[in-house]
Amino acid sequence: MSDVLTQAEINALLSTYGKDEPNEVVEVAVASPDASSPAARVNKPLKNWDFRKPERFSKEQLRTLQMLHETYARYASTSLSVMLRTQVKLSLVSIDQAIYDEFVSSLQNPSAIYIFRMPPLEGSAILEINMGIAFCMIDRMLGGPGKARMRVRELTDIERTLMRGVVDRLLSDLGASWVQLAEIRPEYEDYETNPQFAQIVPPHDPVVLLSFEVKIGDTFGSINMCIPYSVIQPVTGKLSAQRWFMESTRKGLSRRSQLEQNMLRQVSVPVKVKLGGCEVTMRDVLNLEVGDIVKLDSQVGDELVLCIGDLPKFRCVPGAEGKSLAVQITRLISPEEVP
Repeated sequence: MSDVLTQAEINALLSTYGKDEPNEVVEVAVASPDASSPAARVNKPLKNWDFRKPERFSKEQLRTLQMLHETYARYASTSLSVMLRTQVKLSLVSIDQAIYDEFVSSLQNPSAIYIFRMPPLEGSAILEINMGIAFCMIDRMLGGPGKARMRVRELTDIERTLMRGVVDRLLSDLGASWVQLAEIRPEYEDYETNPQFAQIVPPHDPVVLLSFEVKIGDTFGSINMCIPYSVIQPVTGKLSAQRWFMESTRKGLSRRSQLEQNMLRQVSVPVKVKLGGCEVTMRDVLNLEVGDIVKLDSQVGDELVLCIGDLPKFRCVPGAEGKSLAVQITRLISPEEVP
């Protein structure tokens, strides 16, 4: 192949110069092995790629995360409604991939930024509560109607203590909603008001941004969650929708079985011990009087029969527990012994 471009090749390159359509087809001239033959044209589509925002999650994985945090929104709505004594609705608005610097730049100063950990996963994440909705929650907890303040300011020490209870409840619900993905135990780590001081990962690290809309009465606000990719990376293999549904079904059956066992444990059943027996005539029964002695067919040292309902189940020996009569179970009755 010649190292010198032909005039046809130069014209093909110049004809594509200056075109910047996202999906344009570029005609590339390729010289054939035979120098005398015309250049062959190859059509190859181009695709835009932003190196500052690498996509670490597939659409299927994002869909699984979306379903998981929609469940979280339902849990949190119930918890906040009980805590604030009013109807609270939390709904997932969007889920997106970005870099950490973009998230920090989008926050106002001051903000209610809560840094938390998700052991056994390594690293930290952020829960950011809009100041307006934070003051609305504080007003409700102090007995007010739940009106947001117009002037944005930092929280006082008392207000921070009240909001810490809200955050602990939200983190507990997060752990409950993640149980199908990983057994995490979210725990509070730190509080910041200036977004620039909340540096949990390098600025250009990829993160998952979750935006929730909060409605308390007539007041609307937002809660944002930022989870670095490095935190979720160990469990990305479980973000397959098929595997997630299978795990959900398996855990659902397990919870159902546990519920049935708990219900069975609350059922009352009669337990009785047979001291012995004997055969008497109806005439003897009719003639029984106080002080009469009925001779049983068992000896003093014999094992007694303990019945669950009317079913003989265990062998036991009599005794006492404190001031109460009792029996001690010695063995299980085999099916051959049951009459």
